[in-house]
Amino acid sequence: MNLSRHELIFLTLVACFGCSSEGDSSSRNPEHSTGSIALPLSVESGSVTYRFVGSINLRSAADDSIVQTIHSDLSSPSTQLVSLLPGAYTLEVVEGYSCSVAPADPTFTGCSYLEGAPTPFEISAGGTTELSLSFEFHFEEDVEVVFSKGDATLTLDPVLDQVCGGACAADELCVSLDGAEPACALTCTTSDDCQPDQFCATTEAGNAVCVSRTGHDYELTTSFSVEAGVEDRRCTIVDVGNASPIKLGQLDLTASSAVYAVTLWAVDGTPGASDCSELGQAATRRLLLTKSAHENLSFPEGVGYSLEAHQSLLVEAHLLNPTDALATADVTLGLDAMPAQAFEHEAGLLLVEDLGINVPAQATSTLTGFHALGAVLDGGSIFRLVGYTHAWGTQVMMTTSATRTGAQTVVYEPVWDPNQPPFVDPSPAIVLPDAGGLRLSCTFHNTTNQTLRAGASTSDERCAALVYYAGAVAEQTCLKQGSTAVCCASGKCP
Repeated sequence: MNLSRHELIFLTLVACFGCSSEGDSSSRNPEHSTGSIALPLSVESGSVTYRFVGSINLRSAADDSIVQTIHSDLSSPSTQLVSLLPGAYTLEVVEGYSCSVAPADPTFTGCSYLEGAPTPFEISAGGTTELSLSFEFHFEEDVEVVFSKGDATLTLDPVLDQVCGGACAADELCVSLDGAEPACALTCTTSDDCQPDQFCATTEAGNAVCVSRTGHDYELTTSFSVEAGVEDRRCTIVDVGNASPIKLGQLDLTASSAVYAVTLWAVDGTPGASDCSELGQAATRRLLLTKSAHENLSFPEGVGYSLEAHQSLLVEAHLLNPTDALATADVTLGLDAMPAQAFEHEAGLLLVEDLGINVPAQATSTLTGFHALGAVLDGGSIFRLVGYTHAWGTQVMMTTSATRTGAQTVVYEPVWDPNQPPFVDPSPAIVLPDAGGLRLSCTFHNTTNQTLRAGASTSDERCAALVYYAGAVAEQTCLKQGSTAVCCASGKCP
């Protein structure tokens, strides 16, 4: 609503004494008649209707008792008819919001808290009484409105102070984080737009702003130097620093722009630079794979990763520096432990990938394959799904079915962004029967003059699904090439 901080909206109360459907009987006995008050609950302003949402009390001036309470929501009539006996009354707004309603979509609203002083009025014999009521908007108490079309219920929840003590700069937004006082925050696209002690986070409203990193139980940072124009794969091992075994309940990763992707592994190794050979160990576990500049992995209640005392983590960084200058690639980890007594199920990450990519130059192609995962997961429940492609991926979809030829249920079909793959948390978590599986479909649009094939380089493509599940088993990777599929337990398949 384009209203100034003190703009008033006027609703007119029309009191009509003697308005009755009983012919003229009311005029013959005015002392026993009731007057009909037309109480307006909306007002037109240009192409927008402002609807009053809330409660109004009508009080008798004689004893201050509440004669009637009017409740209004988005499904209420625009005018409420109220019958009152002659006398003096006071109108008071118990709780009120003014909601703008666009004619094209009557359920789309933007609301502001409003306030009206108690308004006295009187119903007397003869004639019609008109009374204008004014309400003042208070933008520091804006509300977020959720409208349920089915039962026309309205939920009002307090949100941020849009004034933030003053207007924010053109490249800032007013946000409130974790219940703190609202403040102006710099908008961002990636964490590189923020200060070193900040990262780029997306709010529930879909806006991205720079926020300060909060403290974690364990914080680790590793850096790599990347020569100009170089694409590389580098590994390093870090010690979590936990003196005793822990259950990991949350993992937060932030990476700078020279980091194309990061895979985090739990390994048995000595901290320091690595040739990545630890990935061939049978006990190596993949904990996270991400292309996003900031990734937060929070597990469902009772689910987490088990880490040994002074657990070694291997950071496998896929680095890409397209610039003509030396770049530094930083990976920052924040780890938070959960109470040991709250732990119930081991978390696992299964990488499912189809290697049969073959997209001719300047062509669009879709690769679809069924992956029999029911027996592999062995009753484990899937709580998060993430797709994975390189730059030419335009869509990733996943469906589940009880059998290879059974009816399919779509479980993953977000708006695709290959640079920041969206995640979906199924609710309830998905449990596949032994014969069930996941059908993975990737669509590619090849804008190059070369055929696209599967490969690790950014000049190649990938069609993969990251399946996070509770009740981890040994298998970590399932690869498919044509009709041949293999699932294996080590960091790399044979």
